[in-house]
Amino acid sequence: MSVDFRVNRTRMSELRQLAEDFVSVQTELRASVLSTLCILLDVGTLIDLCEAGQPDKALSVSQQLRLIPLDLDQVPVIVGEFHLVPQKVREVIPDLCLHLMRCMVDAIRSATNPTASYVKQVKAIVVYAATVNYKFPQHITSKLLQLQATVAV
Repeated sequence: MSVDFRVNRTRMSELRQLAEDFVSVQTELRASVLSTLCILLDVGTLIDLCEAGQPDKALSVSQQLRLIPLDLDQVPVIVGEFHLVPQKVREVIPDLCLHLMRCMVDAIRSATNPTASYVKQVKAIVVYAATVNYKFPQHITSKLLQLQATVAV
């Protein structure tokens, strides 16, 4: 494991603990702020799982979050619900898509017989990024397409 990766994980753990401590002492925190904070903590957990190379757990957390579709059938539903996603969460969705894509592509490459759910998620991420009403940064869109091309799905 690289030093940068360890430092990143440590910072993420510290941030998560700080947020949990903050929430526990707040008595008048608005429900919407608390909800957004909890979603962002879950996104951080999902990114940690992706970086740790745990695609099955990442898929499970992604399924619970319902921010990114797991297969093509879910794309219209998740796109339709996008307006319900808090703005602060929307801002991290492009990066989350990239982390998930890398995780799934790495899992496909390393497996002799790739799991169908990984392939479905790769396809769904690309279609989602193209159809959701949110402008993904060009470098992320390019990287998503490059990663998809490397596994030819």
